[in-house]
Amino acid sequence: YLISFHLNGLNGTNRGAVIFYPNTNYRPDLSEDGKVVAQSVLNELTALGIQSMGIRTNTIDGHDEKYDYPDGSEGDYYGVIRHAKNLGITGLIIEHCFADNKADFDAFLSSESKLQNLGIADATGIAKALGLSIDTTTMDQLAYENKDVLKDGTYEIQSILNLLKGKRHIILK
Repeated sequence: YLISFHLNGLNGTNRGAVIFYPNTNYRPDLSEDGKVVAQSVLNELTALGIQSMGIRTNTIDGHDEKYDYPDGSEGDYYGVIRHAKNLGITGLIIEHCFADNKADFDAFLSSESKLQNLGIADATGIAKALGLSIDTTTMDQLAYENKDVLKDGTYEIQSILNLLKGKRHIILK
């Protein structure tokens, strides 16, 4: 999954969360996967009190061949989703709420703890949709047993996609 996290902004009056997932063109399996995760995350965000604007797909308006999928079908509007689909990955865009709406800002964005709640809701929704769970006892034990495996410092982490493209991501600690 490639998930892009956003805060929306428009005119100061709109409110709520909306999540975009892949359309059914070219790879309907990725659309279905995305729909399940999108709804699960939206459920968690609305449980915080954020107004639901739903889950949606968005296809390029009109026909523009440069955005078409390899099978000739019309591409997803958002590049994050379209490019992910071209790589065989489910892409999502999570718009949490409207940063320019005072009510949304005050209720969900105005403190570190409120921002942390958004992240927890995202992670919980993703984990639930994918059937993941955390065994904190095991995690605590593993952390204790491996606390000295890596020393503090800077490490380079690479994914297979980045290796194939010759790019690198560096994580700083």
